[in-house]
Amino acid sequence: EESSIYLKEDSGWTRKESWGWKVYQKRPTHLNPTEGMIGMAGSANKIVSLRDFIQEGQIPQTNPQLLGECLVAGPLRLGERGDVVAVYSIQQMPFLKFNSATISLLSFLLQWASRSLERAHYIKNLQAKDILDTRYDVYSCRYFLSRASQEFSRSRLYYLPLSTGLVKIEGD
Repeated sequence: EESSIYLKEDSGWTRKESWGWKVYQKRPTHLNPTEGMIGMAGSANKIVSLRDFIQEGQIPQTNPQLLGECLVAGPLRLGERGDVVAVYSIQQMPFLKFNSATISLLSFLLQWASRSLERAHYIKNLQAKDILDTRYDVYSCRYFLSRASQEFSRSRLYYLPLSTGLVKIEGD
């Protein structure tokens, strides 16, 4: 019912998006790097539940409202083993039962989302380098010519045959 995403910034975690919240509900918009469950999940690079938070003795003295900030939080990485770029937190979920299966499911979903983030970042980099033609979703002509030159040099170096093909698409 209620969840949010906090993005990592130099000064800590900033809430970027939230779902299911009422206008009158006040949730933290910015947290220090290790503050609360969101900070703990991001800095430790692991899923943290309310139980873990209390067992670690992390009950906030400076801001007691953070104790109820969320039920569970987990890191979103740039790829499965990349750096943490955000933390996804669940504040309220009526049908959610906390057990090992729930944490495993959340872990699976966060890994899937992390792989998707990595893929989106990869595509964005290809587009920025003008390697990918976004109109047809194929490699650009410039990239093709660059790779063709490399392959031609490689075929001459190792005395391998080289075959090429070119398809010209007339656009509208």
